[in-house]
Amino acid sequence: MQRLMRHTLLLFFILLNLAHSAYGQGRFSHWISYPTVDSTSQIWFRHTYVTQKAPEQATITLTSTGHFELFVNERNVSNDVMVPYRPALSDQPVAITYDVSRFLRPDSNTIAVWYAPVYPHLNERQVSLSYYGKMEDGQSFCHVSDSDWLCHVANRSLLSGNGELQNGKDYPLRWNSNEIDPACWLSAKEQKGDDREEILRFSSFYPAEKVSKILQGQPVTAGQDRVYYNFPVTTQGWVRVTIRNARPGERIHIGGLEYICNGKTDEQAYRKFTASDNQQVLIYGDRYFQKSQIQKVEALEIVPYFHSSYLY
Repeated sequence: MQRLMRHTLLLFFILLNLAHSAYGQGRFSHWISYPTVDSTSQIWFRHTYVTQKAPEQATITLTSTGHFELFVNERNVSNDVMVPYRPALSDQPVAITYDVSRFLRPDSNTIAVWYAPVYPHLNERQVSLSYYGKMEDGQSFCHVSDSDWLCHVANRSLLSGNGELQNGKDYPLRWNSNEIDPACWLSAKEQKGDDREEILRFSSFYPAEKVSKILQGQPVTAGQDRVYYNFPVTTQGWVRVTIRNARPGERIHIGGLEYICNGKTDEQAYRKFTASDNQQVLIYGDRYFQKSQIQKVEALEIVPYFHSSYLY
Protein backbone atom coordinates (compact mmCIF):
# COMPACT_ATOMS: atom_id res chain seq x y z
CA MET A 1 0.00 0.00 0.00
CA GLN A 2 2.77 2.44 0.93
CA ARG A 3 4.64 1.69 -2.31
CA LEU A 4 1.46 2.22 -4.38
CA MET A 5 0.86 5.56 -2.67
CA ARG A 6 4.44 6.63 -3.47
CA HIS A 7 4.05 5.78 -7.16
CA THR A 8 0.68 7.53 -7.38
CA LEU A 9 2.11 10.61 -5.69
CA LEU A 10 5.10 10.64 -8.01
CA LEU A 11 2.86 10.60 -11.08
CA PHE A 12 0.74 13.40 -9.63
CA PHE A 13 3.82 15.49 -8.84
CA ILE A 14 5.28 15.10 -12.32
CA LEU A 15 2.03 16.00 -14.05
CA LEU A 16 1.54 19.00 -11.77
CA ASN A 17 5.12 20.11 -12.17
CA LEU A 18 4.91 20.18 -15.96
CA ALA A 19 3.07 23.47 -15.62
CA HIS A 20 6.27 24.97 -14.16
CA SER A 21 8.97 22.84 -15.83
CA ALA A 22 9.72 21.77 -19.36
CA TYR A 23 11.21 18.77 -21.06
CA GLY A 24 14.37 19.91 -22.83
CA GLN A 25 16.69 18.22 -25.25
CA GLY A 26 20.02 16.95 -23.97
CA ARG A 27 22.22 18.17 -26.81
CA PHE A 28 23.56 21.15 -24.82
CA SER A 29 24.38 19.19 -21.66
CA HIS A 30 28.01 18.99 -20.59
CA TRP A 31 28.14 15.43 -19.29
CA ILE A 32 31.08 14.08 -17.30
CA SER A 33 31.83 10.71 -15.74
CA TYR A 34 34.52 8.78 -13.96
CA PRO A 35 37.12 7.71 -16.59
CA THR A 36 36.24 4.02 -16.27
CA VAL A 37 32.52 3.67 -15.67
CA ASP A 38 31.21 0.56 -13.97
CA SER A 39 27.73 -0.49 -12.92
CA THR A 40 27.88 0.01 -9.13
CA SER A 41 30.41 2.66 -8.09
CA GLN A 42 29.34 5.93 -6.52
CA ILE A 43 31.53 8.86 -7.59
CA TRP A 44 32.69 12.16 -6.08
CA PHE A 45 33.09 15.10 -8.47
CA ARG A 46 34.54 18.49 -7.56
CA HIS A 47 35.91 21.75 -8.91
CA THR A 48 37.19 24.93 -7.24
CA TYR A 49 36.49 28.26 -8.94
CA VAL A 50 38.76 31.16 -7.93
CA THR A 51 37.46 34.74 -7.92
CA GLN A 52 38.55 38.00 -6.31
CA LYS A 53 35.04 38.82 -5.14
CA ALA A 54 32.00 36.74 -4.36
CA PRO A 55 29.41 36.72 -7.16
CA GLU A 56 26.40 38.89 -6.45
CA GLN A 57 24.09 36.12 -7.61
CA ALA A 58 24.78 32.56 -8.71
CA THR A 59 22.76 29.53 -9.79
CA ILE A 60 23.63 25.89 -10.33
CA THR A 61 21.67 23.60 -12.62
CA LEU A 62 22.63 19.98 -11.99
CA THR A 63 21.48 17.20 -14.31
CA SER A 64 21.99 13.54 -13.47
CA THR A 65 21.01 10.07 -14.62
CA GLY A 66 21.25 8.83 -11.03
CA HIS A 67 20.90 10.20 -7.52
CA PHE A 68 23.10 13.00 -6.18
CA GLU A 69 23.99 15.38 -3.39
CA LEU A 70 25.23 18.88 -4.27
CA PHE A 71 27.65 20.77 -2.03
CA VAL A 72 28.99 24.32 -2.24
CA ASN A 73 31.88 25.03 0.14
CA GLU A 74 30.98 21.86 2.07
CA ARG A 75 27.37 22.92 2.63
CA ASN A 76 24.65 20.60 1.36
CA VAL A 77 22.61 22.58 -1.15
CA SER A 78 20.32 19.73 -2.22
CA ASN A 79 19.00 19.17 1.35
CA ASP A 80 16.48 16.43 0.45
CA VAL A 81 17.39 12.73 0.46
CA MET A 82 17.85 10.43 -2.55
CA VAL A 83 17.66 13.38 -4.96
CA PRO A 84 16.04 13.45 -7.47
CA TYR A 85 12.80 11.69 -6.69
CA ARG A 86 12.30 9.25 -9.55
CA PRO A 87 10.51 5.97 -10.38
CA ALA A 88 12.36 2.74 -9.66
CA LEU A 89 14.85 1.67 -12.36
CA SER A 90 14.52 4.99 -14.19
CA ASP A 91 17.74 6.74 -15.24
CA GLN A 92 16.08 9.46 -17.30
CA PRO A 93 18.12 12.67 -16.94
CA VAL A 94 16.57 14.98 -14.36
CA ALA A 95 17.78 18.57 -13.91
CA ILE A 96 17.26 20.63 -10.75
CA THR A 97 18.17 24.31 -10.42
CA TYR A 98 19.42 25.82 -7.15
CA ASP A 99 20.16 29.38 -6.09
CA VAL A 100 23.56 29.12 -4.36
CA SER A 101 24.29 32.83 -3.79
CA ARG A 102 24.23 32.59 0.01
CA PHE A 103 26.83 29.79 0.04
CA LEU A 104 29.55 31.65 -1.88
CA ARG A 105 32.82 33.14 -0.61
CA PRO A 106 34.86 36.05 -2.03
CA ASP A 107 38.06 34.10 -2.77
CA SER A 108 37.33 30.57 -3.97
CA ASN A 109 34.26 28.38 -4.22
CA THR A 110 34.33 24.59 -4.28
CA ILE A 111 31.41 22.83 -5.95
CA ALA A 112 31.15 19.12 -5.24
CA VAL A 113 28.71 16.42 -6.33
CA TRP A 114 28.17 12.93 -4.86
CA TYR A 115 26.74 10.73 -7.64
CA ALA A 116 25.18 7.26 -7.37
CA PRO A 117 23.63 5.08 -10.08
CA VAL A 118 19.92 4.47 -9.61
CA TYR A 119 20.50 0.71 -9.88
CA PRO A 120 23.47 -1.46 -10.95
CA HIS A 121 23.93 -0.74 -14.66
CA LEU A 122 26.24 1.13 -17.02
CA ASN A 123 25.50 4.75 -17.95
CA GLU A 124 28.43 6.86 -19.10
CA ARG A 125 26.54 10.12 -18.65
CA GLN A 126 26.66 10.62 -14.90
CA VAL A 127 26.36 14.35 -14.12
CA SER A 128 26.14 17.61 -16.05
CA LEU A 129 26.51 20.91 -14.19
CA SER A 130 26.19 24.57 -15.12
CA TYR A 131 27.30 27.28 -12.66
CA TYR A 132 26.25 30.75 -13.75
CA GLY A 133 25.30 34.21 -12.48
CA LYS A 134 26.61 37.76 -12.29
CA MET A 135 29.28 39.70 -10.43
CA GLU A 136 28.84 42.97 -8.51
CA ASP A 137 29.74 44.99 -11.62
CA GLY A 138 26.94 43.31 -13.55
CA GLN A 139 29.25 41.10 -15.61
CA SER A 140 27.78 37.66 -16.30
CA PHE A 141 29.68 34.39 -15.95
CA CYS A 142 29.01 30.76 -16.80
CA HIS A 143 31.02 27.61 -16.08
CA VAL A 144 30.15 24.06 -17.08
CA SER A 145 31.37 20.63 -16.05
CA ASP A 146 34.26 19.42 -18.19
CA SER A 147 37.58 17.55 -18.01
CA ASP A 148 38.95 20.20 -15.61
CA TRP A 149 36.72 18.69 -12.93
CA LEU A 150 38.27 16.11 -10.62
CA CYS A 151 36.68 12.81 -9.65
CA HIS A 152 37.26 9.98 -7.18
CA VAL A 153 35.49 6.72 -6.41
CA ALA A 154 33.36 7.28 -3.29
CA ASN A 155 33.45 5.15 -0.16
CA ARG A 156 30.09 3.63 -1.07
CA SER A 157 28.81 1.44 -3.89
CA LEU A 158 25.67 -0.42 -4.85
CA LEU A 159 25.20 -4.13 -4.20
CA SER A 160 22.89 -6.53 -6.00
CA GLY A 161 19.38 -6.91 -4.67
CA ASN A 162 19.00 -3.24 -3.69
CA GLY A 163 21.91 -3.42 -1.27
CA GLU A 164 24.63 -0.90 -0.52
CA LEU A 165 28.25 -1.09 0.67
CA GLN A 166 29.65 1.58 3.01
CA ASN A 167 33.41 1.52 3.63
CA GLY A 168 34.08 3.43 6.85
CA LYS A 169 37.86 3.05 6.38
CA ASP A 170 38.14 4.58 2.91
CA TYR A 171 39.37 8.14 2.18
CA PRO A 172 39.70 9.87 5.57
CA LEU A 173 39.86 13.42 4.13
CA ARG A 174 36.79 15.62 3.64
CA TRP A 175 36.22 14.95 -0.06
CA ASN A 176 34.07 18.05 -0.65
CA SER A 177 36.50 20.50 1.03
CA ASN A 178 39.83 21.98 -0.02
CA GLU A 179 41.60 19.44 2.20
CA ILE A 180 42.19 16.80 -0.45
CA ASP A 181 45.23 15.11 -1.94
CA PRO A 182 45.00 15.98 -5.66
CA ALA A 183 47.32 13.10 -6.52
CA CYS A 184 44.53 10.69 -5.52
CA TRP A 185 42.03 12.27 -7.90
CA LEU A 186 41.54 11.86 -11.66
CA SER A 187 40.32 14.22 -14.35
CA ALA A 188 36.69 13.62 -15.21
CA LYS A 189 35.89 12.26 -18.66
CA GLU A 190 33.68 14.36 -20.93
CA GLN A 191 30.75 12.46 -22.46
CA LYS A 192 28.52 13.32 -25.40
CA GLY A 193 24.90 14.24 -24.84
CA ASP A 194 22.07 12.46 -26.61
CA ASP A 195 20.13 14.76 -28.96
CA ARG A 196 17.12 12.45 -28.85
CA GLU A 197 16.84 12.20 -25.08
CA GLU A 198 14.67 14.58 -23.12
CA ILE A 199 15.60 16.05 -19.75
CA LEU A 200 12.96 16.58 -17.09
CA ARG A 201 13.71 19.98 -15.54
CA PHE A 202 12.69 21.11 -12.05
CA SER A 203 13.37 24.44 -10.36
CA SER A 204 11.23 25.93 -7.59
CA PHE A 205 8.54 23.25 -7.26
CA TYR A 206 9.23 19.55 -7.67
CA PRO A 207 8.72 16.13 -6.06
CA ALA A 208 11.26 15.20 -3.40
CA GLU A 209 11.79 12.93 -0.40
CA LYS A 210 12.65 13.68 3.20
CA VAL A 211 13.14 11.94 6.54
CA SER A 212 9.76 12.12 8.27
CA LYS A 213 10.41 10.41 11.61
CA ILE A 214 12.90 8.24 13.47
CA LEU A 215 11.85 5.04 15.26
CA GLN A 216 13.91 3.24 17.89
CA GLY A 217 14.55 -0.49 17.42
CA GLN A 218 14.28 -3.07 20.18
CA PRO A 219 16.62 -6.10 20.19
CA VAL A 220 15.38 -9.66 19.90
CA THR A 221 18.03 -12.29 20.66
CA ALA A 222 18.78 -14.53 17.71
CA GLY A 223 22.12 -16.13 18.58
CA GLN A 224 25.64 -15.43 19.72
CA ASP A 225 26.77 -13.77 16.49
CA ARG A 226 23.53 -12.18 15.30
CA VAL A 227 20.61 -10.15 16.58
CA TYR A 228 17.24 -8.95 15.29
CA TYR A 229 15.85 -5.49 15.96
CA ASN A 230 12.11 -4.84 15.74
CA PHE A 231 10.40 -1.51 15.05
CA PRO A 232 6.86 -0.51 16.08
CA VAL A 233 5.58 -0.23 12.48
CA THR A 234 6.81 -0.96 8.96
CA THR A 235 8.52 2.01 7.32
CA GLN A 236 10.33 2.57 4.06
CA GLY A 237 13.71 4.23 4.31
CA TRP A 238 16.99 3.62 6.11
CA VAL A 239 18.22 1.76 9.18
CA ARG A 240 20.95 3.66 11.03
CA VAL A 241 23.17 1.73 13.43
CA THR A 242 25.60 3.26 15.93
CA ILE A 243 28.60 1.01 16.54
CA ARG A 244 31.26 1.14 19.26
CA ASN A 245 34.50 -0.80 19.90
CA ALA A 246 34.64 -2.44 16.47
CA ARG A 247 37.90 -3.54 14.89
CA PRO A 248 39.22 -1.67 11.82
CA GLY A 249 38.12 -3.66 8.78
CA GLU A 250 35.42 -5.59 10.63
CA ARG A 251 32.38 -6.25 8.45
CA ILE A 252 28.83 -5.90 9.71
CA HIS A 253 25.69 -6.72 7.72
CA ILE A 254 22.53 -4.71 8.40
CA GLY A 255 19.52 -5.79 6.37
CA GLY A 256 21.09 -5.36 2.92
CA LEU A 257 23.74 -2.85 3.99
CA GLU A 258 27.33 -4.06 4.33
CA TYR A 259 29.48 -1.84 6.53
CA ILE A 260 33.29 -1.95 6.86
CA CYS A 261 34.27 -0.53 10.25
CA ASN A 262 37.00 2.05 10.81
CA GLY A 263 37.48 1.17 14.49
CA LYS A 264 36.77 4.68 15.77
CA THR A 265 34.40 5.34 18.65
CA ASP A 266 30.71 5.61 17.75
CA GLU A 267 30.75 5.14 13.99
CA GLN A 268 27.44 5.07 12.15
CA ALA A 269 26.30 2.74 9.38
CA TYR A 270 23.35 3.63 7.17
CA ARG A 271 22.17 3.59 3.58
CA LYS A 272 22.48 6.72 1.47
CA PHE A 273 21.05 6.17 -2.01
CA THR A 274 18.99 3.00 -1.53
CA ALA A 275 15.99 2.29 0.70
CA SER A 276 14.30 -0.77 2.16
CA ASP A 277 11.09 -1.76 3.95
CA ASN A 278 11.87 -1.96 7.66
CA GLN A 279 9.97 -3.58 10.49
CA GLN A 280 12.57 -6.10 11.53
CA VAL A 281 16.25 -6.00 10.64
CA LEU A 282 18.85 -8.73 11.08
CA ILE A 283 22.34 -7.61 12.13
CA TYR A 284 25.31 -9.98 11.96
CA GLY A 285 28.99 -9.79 11.19
CA ASP A 286 32.29 -11.57 10.69
CA ARG A 287 34.20 -13.47 13.37
CA TYR A 288 35.02 -10.25 15.23
CA PHE A 289 31.40 -9.13 15.55
CA GLN A 290 29.85 -8.91 19.01
CA LYS A 291 26.29 -7.89 19.79
CA SER A 292 27.62 -5.53 22.48
CA GLN A 293 29.12 -3.36 19.72
CA ILE A 294 25.61 -2.26 18.70
CA GLN A 295 24.77 0.88 20.66
CA LYS A 296 21.62 2.09 18.89
CA VAL A 297 19.43 0.99 16.00
CA GLU A 298 17.03 3.46 14.37
CA ALA A 299 14.63 3.33 11.43
CA LEU A 300 14.51 6.58 9.45
CA GLU A 301 11.21 6.79 7.60
CA ILE A 302 11.52 8.47 4.20
CA VAL A 303 8.37 9.95 2.65
CA PRO A 304 7.62 11.86 -0.57
CA TYR A 305 6.55 15.48 -0.40
CA PHE A 306 6.27 18.52 -2.67
CA HIS A 307 9.43 20.66 -2.47
CA SER A 308 8.50 24.31 -2.66
CA SER A 309 11.05 27.12 -2.72
CA TYR A 310 11.75 30.23 -4.76
CA LEU A 311 15.08 30.59 -6.52
CA TYR A 312 15.41 34.31 -5.93
